[in-house]
Amino acid sequence: MPNLNEKTEFICGRNPLAENNRPSFAKAEQTAAALWLKDGSVDEEKSGAASCSGTVTDSGCVLNYQLESDTPELNAIVVEGGVSVIQNSEIRLSGPGCSDFTCKGAAVLAESGAKVDLRGSEIVTNGATRSATIATTGATLKVFHSKLATYGGPLPEGYVPVIGPGMMEPPAPLGLGGNCRTHLSMDNSESYFYDCDIYAEAWAALSTDSSGGYVYLEANDSTINVGGNGYVVYADNGCHVVLNRCGISSGNVFGIQDGNSSIWFRDVKGACKGYGFLVHGGMTDLKDIGTIRLQNSDLLSAGPMFRCKSTNVDVYLKNCRITCTKGTILETLLTDDEFYYKTRSHTPDDYGVQFTFEEMELFGDLKCEDPERKTCLNFADASITGGITGYPVLSLTDGSSWVATKDSEVMVCDTAGIDAAVGVTIRAKSSNLPAGEIALPSGGKLVLSE
Repeated sequence: MPNLNEKTEFICGRNPLAENNRPSFAKAEQTAAALWLKDGSVDEEKSGAASCSGTVTDSGCVLNYQLESDTPELNAIVVEGGVSVIQNSEIRLSGPGCSDFTCKGAAVLAESGAKVDLRGSEIVTNGATRSATIATTGATLKVFHSKLATYGGPLPEGYVPVIGPGMMEPPAPLGLGGNCRTHLSMDNSESYFYDCDIYAEAWAALSTDSSGGYVYLEANDSTINVGGNGYVVYADNGCHVVLNRCGISSGNVFGIQDGNSSIWFRDVKGACKGYGFLVHGGMTDLKDIGTIRLQNSDLLSAGPMFRCKSTNVDVYLKNCRITCTKGTILETLLTDDEFYYKTRSHTPDDYGVQFTFEEMELFGDLKCEDPERKTCLNFADASITGGITGYPVLSLTDGSSWVATKDSEVMVCDTAGIDAAVGVTIRAKSSNLPAGEIALPSGGKLVLSE
């Protein structure tokens, strides 16, 4: 595989390099629920916070559960340890939850190593931080053939914006809106979705946070939509997110990748009204490298498909169709997030931004404007028509080609596969080619310098 990152190998499971992952600050604080299961049995002392109906079997199976409530911060079902199946159930909650790190207000919460299957069910919430599902503290949650939808709502009176514990809305530097994440995975948990319909009005559909070193989140054959200013998926530091054969849409972003984490899309089709992927991170060690891998996917964005803000990331795309209506595929830039700028590394040896495009055809511009770290662009059996600026390192192999349609700036080892339209000048720096000017086949010119 071209440009395979030898350090990370596109990690999609436990990350052996996660030495700098922060301890989890996810701490479930709820003490009661409408239904509380502990190790497969009903905990009578913690159950009964609201009237509900349904059947709980001796083996911890919940059948035909029904609950509609506007009680703030109420958890419908909490599963603490053990193995439980929740089937053919309907939950509707309104009113505010609490900071979802506390897990208060979630419809279904899996915690403390619980193994939970949610099948054939529907969950709808209207309220700030009123998640449909949360998995945390080593739990495994699997959701089959279910519908999850969250719409957010007014924040509690007196709420003061904060990032981290107590947070009830997205951090301001992300430029997002809304105040509810439909699903949240935290603290060494694993979550899986199969043939589901997932909706978020804004903030997030499938989110990760506070990994404690490892979180895994996967969706298969599902439809995932974000109506407003939010994202479809988020891979926080230490988290790994995979979408297989999904249809997605977003009022703003497909995905956000932060720090030592990974995103992997296979056979995904979608459109977003903002940029495709925001890549950022407060990494302080050169071993921390995020990875994004897209295969056989068809993605449309209005803004840049990739915005990389002061980050180390390795992105690999194979056999994808990438369409950006405003004409920019990649934009690297200095972060405007003061916290991340102060905490991440700033050295000439930073890994930087690595992109590999294989077996695909691109139309659009690559703008490499981060002054602190290098960008490397690798094409293998791939072509691009558009401008490239900011002097990234350009490699064209296996019959790849580039036709510049506007003035460009690159670093090269050779000139094979490079062309430019009439009137277009490519300025190229090279340590092994003689300085000079070369006329290109389509009428443009290549100006080489050391």
